[in-house]
Amino acid sequence: MTLLAWLALAGAVALLLAPQRLPPASHAGAVAGAESSGARARWRLRRRSKPRPVDLGAVAAEVATRLQAGATAESAWARTMARAGLAHSQVAELDDRGVPRALAQLAEPAPAVRGAAAMRTRLTGVRPGDAVPPEAAGALPGMLAACRLSHDLGVPAAEILQRCAHGIGEAGQAHSARAIALAGPRSTARLLGWLPVFGLIVGIGLGLDPVAVLLGGGLGSLSLLAGVLCMLAGRRWVRALDRAAEHADGWSAGGAPGALDPAVVLDLADAGLSAGSSVPAMILGLGHALDDRDDGASAALRRAGRALLLGAHWPEAWADAPETLSSLSEALEPAWRDGADPGPLLRQAAAAVRAGRSRRAQEAAARLGSRLVLPLGVCYLPAFILLGVVPVVVSAGGLVLH
Repeated sequence: MTLLAWLALAGAVALLLAPQRLPPASHAGAVAGAESSGARARWRLRRRSKPRPVDLGAVAAEVATRLQAGATAESAWARTMARAGLAHSQVAELDDRGVPRALAQLAEPAPAVRGAAAMRTRLTGVRPGDAVPPEAAGALPGMLAACRLSHDLGVPAAEILQRCAHGIGEAGQAHSARAIALAGPRSTARLLGWLPVFGLIVGIGLGLDPVAVLLGGGLGSLSLLAGVLCMLAGRRWVRALDRAAEHADGWSAGGAPGALDPAVVLDLADAGLSAGSSVPAMILGLGHALDDRDDGASAALRRAGRALLLGAHWPEAWADAPETLSSLSEALEPAWRDGADPGPLLRQAAAAVRAGRSRRAQEAAARLGSRLVLPLGVCYLPAFILLGVVPVVVSAGGLVLH
């Protein structure tokens, strides 16, 4: 029983000190390590590995400005990305669709983390390949799609990037806004895990020996085992609630690779039509510009564009489109049926998507705060009693009896 108690105590410490599970990251390079230990080493590693803030909306606007001033595409991308800390070469190599290869490499999935790299990840909270901050990773699919759309439609890249720069930057900042909204409930969840430790510290401060009770076998060790199980259940419960709140808006900037903000899709459509493209050609080009992994939207847009070119009715062309494209379809329908200007409708739809996402993020944060009451009452409060109150009471009772 004593051995099991020691193992349970080690498990409790591991649960408290283990970092939260990290979201998928984009590949950009290796993270420098360090040979220190303890809290000070962990802080140094986090500070050294923390990526530099990058606003890809500002990058898009700067590239567009350089292009309008007469710079070549290679030079404009290279100088702008070097200034933003995303590349160091003075000449950017573009692929066959006008995307800088250095930018495309940032969107590649990070390699699997094993061995020493996995240990470093747990110490720093940063994966190898996390040189791109979350706000840039959220905006990256929009930047790539803008480059591809410009190439496929034969439209100057400066025009597309200029029109989409604000939306691309906002897509990245959406991640930060969601994280800020969830910061309060997440801090509460972390504090709940330290309640049992607080109880032990109070007991030790009163001159008692609750640790000896927990490790001495009998009732104390049973209390330790039960308390650790409650902590484990509470931690998994809180993690599930947090994950649900993170994806409550249906789109997460730190989510699956290639996930494109639906509002940026509307911005791209507006930019393509403003450049003189027809509605079917723009839809088809947008389908080719999007990533194939993006929730089936790419394939649905290609089908809709081809169907319209072949004379299909509007509802038939969009029959199999995912829900993320409903705003685009509704905004373009008056232009297709009645020849109305689609620009104001697309811009209004994009604003509505962003406003709805912000509202849902705030609602998710409020729900998370209220739902944390359940793991508090069912798991963390019993763990506090079992690990922080029972051993103190038993230790105090032993002193009274002696």
